[in-house]
Amino acid sequence: MKSTTTYYCYDCAPAHAPSGTSIAASNLTRSVEQLKSFIRHTVPTRPYQINSVFDDPGFQKYSQYIVNSAASGCLEIDHRGRHNYVWIAGETVGATYSNGSFVTSCDAVKLVLPYDDQRVHAYPTASGDLSSRTCADCGRPVAR
Repeated sequence: MKSTTTYYCYDCAPAHAPSGTSIAASNLTRSVEQLKSFIRHTVPTRPYQINSVFDDPGFQKYSQYIVNSAASGCLEIDHRGRHNYVWIAGETVGATYSNGSFVTSCDAVKLVLPYDDQRVHAYPTASGDLSSRTCADCGRPVAR
């Protein structure tokens, strides 16, 4: 049986958040993997099969997106049990490309691996899918 993705609203998320998450104190380009992710999602050096890129390539904006996502986003536990935060920015933050061609604009930020200070990173995403999602605990919409 295939597991599904579960969502928790901002209010219910803390009860399901992974322990050891400390985003504000972490250096977001500390590891080689984090630096590669930062470059890939801010100033990619090559086209990827699929890639989302922030409009603002600056580290300060990138770190703000990460902190905002962890502090104000809904919690997504994906089909593999990974915890991610998704924060709807309320404005365009980037775009998704496939093999270098524009696919869609992005108005949300997904923070992945928030409990791993060597791998935590973020990328722009579209919020459209969140509009139909409800919190697994309280039943309220997660996009509010």
